[in-house]
Amino acid sequence: NFPTSIAYPFKESGYRTSFITGMDPTWENVLEGLSYQSFDTIIGRQNILHSIENSTTSAIGVYDEFLYEYISNYLDDAHDSAQPQFILALTTTNHPPYTFPENMNLPPLSDEWYTSPFLTGDKEVLHKYGLGAQYANRSLGDFLTWLKASPYADNTIVLVTGDHNVRSILDYDKVPTRYMCAVPL
Repeated sequence: NFPTSIAYPFKESGYRTSFITGMDPTWENVLEGLSYQSFDTIIGRQNILHSIENSTTSAIGVYDEFLYEYISNYLDDAHDSAQPQFILALTTTNHPPYTFPENMNLPPLSDEWYTSPFLTGDKEVLHKYGLGAQYANRSLGDFLTWLKASPYADNTIVLVTGDHNVRSILDYDKVPTRYMCAVPL
């Protein structure tokens, strides 16, 4: 156990702690490691695919919209419990190889995206990365819209962050120094 585990203070305060991810939690021993970090439940790709009708997945994990639908259902199931919930969710869609659901209907990327002086690399990678960001944002936005209209709106805190910057498409010779290691929050 690490006393710095994100779940530890919640577990110690009586919360049910859950790690929910679109990936297979056995990857790189994530399941094994997190089981020692104050998580009561660790849920991954197979749980979501079996629980959400018509859910689909990439090579990396379940697409974000299905992960959020699973979390919505999970909150509904826990609604009658007096125990507060702490959920750490890890999405996987905006990760190489950048594949997305078949029915994804997003607006085209702006010209500014392709002409930004801060972006570099293969045009196809830039295109897929931009689509991934749009898809991830839309999926998160749909979830937050649902959450605001749900019974949980008044007692839920949502924090969204990334695990690293867009390192594969940034031109570090041109990007301002503060963005070289910046992660959105």
